[in-house]
Amino acid sequence: MKETIFQVISVILEYVAEYSIRIVLAGLVLIVGFKFSSYLSKRYPKFKGEKRIPPEAASFIKSAINIVGKIIIIITAIAIVGIPVASVITVLASCGVAIGLAIQGSLSNVASGIIIVFTRPFKINDIITVGGATGVVKSIDLFYTRLVSGDNKEILIPNGQMMNSQIENITAFDYRRIDLVFSAGYECDTETVKKIIMETARSTPNVITEAIGETSEPFVAVNAQADSSVDYLLRVWCRKEYFFTVSCDLKENMMKAFDANNISIPYPQLDLHVVEK
Repeated sequence: MKETIFQVISVILEYVAEYSIRIVLAGLVLIVGFKFSSYLSKRYPKFKGEKRIPPEAASFIKSAINIVGKIIIIITAIAIVGIPVASVITVLASCGVAIGLAIQGSLSNVASGIIIVFTRPFKINDIITVGGATGVVKSIDLFYTRLVSGDNKEILIPNGQMMNSQIENITAFDYRRIDLVFSAGYECDTETVKKIIMETARSTPNVITEAIGETSEPFVAVNAQADSSVDYLLRVWCRKEYFFTVSCDLKENMMKAFDANNISIPYPQLDLHVVEK
């Protein structure tokens, strides 16, 4: 009886010792493997020649290598513990429909990410607007495209949503056109107002005064006859990096020019005629 008990205890200890070693090894494989996978995903572009790989493709590939690598490592750790990998795959296959429905959106994001990388509707560091969100493209990952807004907020947009939305690439071209409307009173001479607007526009720094490529010279015209004012349309071109600065400078310079030349800037007004009976 005692010998039987000792044999049972001995067998239990052997199993505990064997599986403890396997669990420890599996843990080491997970720790080392995850770190190696992250390292490999970061180094991949340099292995292949970083200059030959577009930044957006490199970002997507790094994300894919990191995730696929971790999946392989997890399967390897399961095999080390002693759980039959074939059994695990069989269980996953039997639950394939449920898993497929659960990850349908994720697979759509992956497929959309691949399309974005190959069609390249935008590049890293482009400023884009998607679904009301505007920001600088920082990376195109496996599931999300990461933007950083002008006030330094991170915006994560699912790749599937990117493909199904209108994408406005603000910095796709080297030059941008600025359209501004300035108002003057009806009593002001039209030609004088147009001359002042044109001279002010041409003297504003970074405004393109001669046609270059797709650009044109500054343009001024009467845009509308509003209730209280005559509205003048000004169109100028500048390099994309000066768009915001030139837009603000034009507004400030135009206000100063109107004041210096006694051009009235009208306010909404209503004339009342009192009829005495």
